[in-house]
Amino acid sequence: MNELEYMCAEVPAPSADALAKGHERLIAEVAASKAGSTRAGRGIRWKRRPFMGGLIVVGTAAAVTAAVAILPGATSTRTERLRPVSAVEVLGRAAKTARTEELHARNDQFIKVTSVEIADHRYTRQTWLSVDGSEVGLLRTNPCQFRSGTATCDVRLQNGDRPKGAPPMPFNGTPAYLRTLPTDPAALKAYIRAHTDKLPASKRPAEGYETWSFVVDHVVENYVPPKLRGALFDVAATVPGISVSKNVRDAIGRPGIAVRMKTGAGWQELIFDPVSYRYLGERGSTTPSGPANYQNALVKTEVASTLPPHRFLPERRHN
Repeated sequence: MNELEYMCAEVPAPSADALAKGHERLIAEVAASKAGSTRAGRGIRWKRRPFMGGLIVVGTAAAVTAAVAILPGATSTRTERLRPVSAVEVLGRAAKTARTEELHARNDQFIKVTSVEIADHRYTRQTWLSVDGSEVGLLRTNPCQFRSGTATCDVRLQNGDRPKGAPPMPFNGTPAYLRTLPTDPAALKAYIRAHTDKLPASKRPAEGYETWSFVVDHVVENYVPPKLRGALFDVAATVPGISVSKNVRDAIGRPGIAVRMKTGAGWQELIFDPVSYRYLGERGSTTPSGPANYQNALVKTEVASTLPPHRFLPERRHN
């Protein structure tokens, strides 16, 4: 058993009832979103993704950051003459790469993710998420996405279902939640389908959309343990209608190859390094060859011992 698996094994799992209710609610949001606009037009929240939408932004805490391990989102420096590849091949290679990259963290530490987002403006976003979910997290954006005219702002991240006054608890995105998900691709796909099938027929997303959305919800702006990350890309490869978009660039200008899918109001792409097939970021556009109206690039994923000095904005819910 490796260190991360040992760490996850020690985290008490949320109750089955709590997980079931949360997943059903989140999948219902996915179904509702397929008729909505592209990501550039959505409201601001920590993660703009229904499956990861259990977090809200609220009020106060403190400390000092100590990064002890890093997984860069950098591209490969090698250059090779690449033959044409299909979307299935790209995702297969991405899955293989994903299973080789791992962070090692203790329960009392935080996973820090740095990304760059471009929508109406360009933002640098940093999130600190408690490994076991026992501490509130932090989202820092520069410039501030929540208060116009403010250079930088800090907002609290915690479980949206947390009763007022209750202590922090594990939320979607932490090992306590991620360890409940299957790491076998077939089992993971069945898991997604089982929860989607609970929805009324009129609210079920189009074929393949619930799977694609689930994958995007988990890999974008997030650290996912290697086995699960690989399974997510393997599952994405089974989605009908996916295709390859070549010679693309992510939000910070890195060259990549993308796998894309048509969603309710446009096209959504997952971008990978064209040589190593490491995940780089996400891109959205209204037409297959049109300009991006939303981009997110993963810059760095690391382990931090504590939160940095910060000052939370007043309590506010971002749905």
